Amino acid sequence: MRTSFRIRVEQNGKPLFDRLYGARDNLKVWAFGQKLQREIAWGWGAVENVVWEGHDAAVQLEAGRAKLSLVAGRQKGNAAKRNVDLILLTSDEKQVKDRIDKEGYLPLDGMLTQAGDVYLKVHNARDSAP
Repeated sequence: MRTSFRIRVEQNGKPLFDRLYGARDNLKVWAFGQKLQREIAWGWGAVENVVWEGHDAAVQLEAGRAKLSLVAGRQKGNAAKRNVDLILLTSDEKQVKDRIDKEGYLPLDGMLTQAGDVYLKVHNARDSAP
């Protein structure tokens, strides 16, 4: 199936990044210790389910605003619905490489924590309904 789309990044009116994602031939980060491969045929069915792309993508940004665009056109041939769960932006290249090399389950999921980034404090007023 084809589920391709592009990610483009611009800053100050200049294109800095333009890359195709979701293509069958792209190198992907696979779960369950499979690391970097183009495609895997799992024993239980479809080839793509939990997969990441772009471990080697980089863009140099200046301080200030930048525009990130997801561009998804009509797919040619046998196409599936796209499902982009997230776009991870990080400057921690070492952690990405280490997780691909050492994690045996879902390598990049551990980077999706908000520990230390988000703080929430909730107060339940005494007169509120249970």
